[in-house]
Amino acid sequence: MEAAPTPGGAVRSAEVAAPGFRADLCSAFYPFAACSPVISGLQLTDYGLRWLRADAVLAHALPDRRAALMWGDPEQTAESVTSFDRRDGRRWLAAYRSWLALEDDLVAAMFTPFPPVRAATRLLARGGVGGTAHLGGNTARLSRTAASVAAGDDPTVPFVLVGQMSRADPTRSPSGTETAWAYTHLPYRYAGRGRDDAGIRGYVDRIEEMVDKLAPGFGELVVGRCVQGPKDLVNENANMSGALGGGTAALTQQLVLRPTPGLGLADTVIDRLYLASASAHPGPGVHGGPGANAARAAIHRDRAVAGAVYRATVSAAYQLIYRPIPPAAAAILCVVGQCCGCGTKGRILHVDCLILTAPDLGSSSEKPEVGMAWNSIRWSSLSPAHVRGGWRVCA
Repeated sequence: MEAAPTPGGAVRSAEVAAPGFRADLCSAFYPFAACSPVISGLQLTDYGLRWLRADAVLAHALPDRRAALMWGDPEQTAESVTSFDRRDGRRWLAAYRSWLALEDDLVAAMFTPFPPVRAATRLLARGGVGGTAHLGGNTARLSRTAASVAAGDDPTVPFVLVGQMSRADPTRSPSGTETAWAYTHLPYRYAGRGRDDAGIRGYVDRIEEMVDKLAPGFGELVVGRCVQGPKDLVNENANMSGALGGGTAALTQQLVLRPTPGLGLADTVIDRLYLASASAHPGPGVHGGPGANAARAAIHRDRAVAGAVYRATVSAAYQLIYRPIPPAAAAILCVVGQCCGCGTKGRILHVDCLILTAPDLGSSSEKPEVGMAWNSIRWSSLSPAHVRGGWRVCA
């Protein structure tokens, strides 16, 4: 079943900025999908799927107009980073060789239901490397930008991830033109705001100014644009909840901590109810991991004898984690929830964007509305510190 007017969810494209220019409407650029054993297991190439990429797949551009380029050929990448320091080329090639040794086990660990014992054991024995690429300055500037956003302030230089679609797929725009895609992070106070908001329009202007400094004349060549703020993302795809990643990708929201501290499994406290979204392990990205984990869990549960044993084991583990506390201590709990992107406040809480605040019952002029018992509400909306038997939720 598809709730939206067109299928595809967060993986679809349309002519939204100008006729003849097709842009991705939510997610864009799919390295996870290309390497995912879940996606490859579907054998979509038999149905016409082809993976395309530009010759230079990544670039980190600096304000002084220098840039480090990552190519499909590691020797070309080494040559690019050597322009910053002659030792960097050798370091890159060493990191690349380390990646080749880790690749299979790391991918297996990412897309295996938790815990990935065998793959993780091999990884721990070898160590690991990683990296990313952004537009917005060096590490110090990116750190200041992230701190500003976390504090609720507009950063002086926004973090920006920019992609050129026509470089890999010329059918995305007319000959001699380009369809570009850009993504940035907004402070929480922009929750519920859409493309017509003055603050969001200000971000658009600053992003285009950043691109114009690196590619002079860019602004004069723009023939159309489509902007999606948090409100627009939710209106066009209710799964987004104002964000693309189903919650943060920080270490505090990974493995057994995603979406809340627990087992790291697709199974929930409710029998035969499974969590299959970016809010579940292994997290955001177009790779099919959460859905595959939920499917495996459902298959295990449906087995005649082993299924009952499987569920009993999972239930016992959840009871250990979410063990009840005395009712007397439960009467003082109040949880206030506010959703960050969809504009919903109050009783409907979303795990992707829930903020828990300390209660102040003494200053409340209204009696809080008492919600349902914890095992009857959306359990994944709350952290285990607040989800215990006998407690009530005031929303």
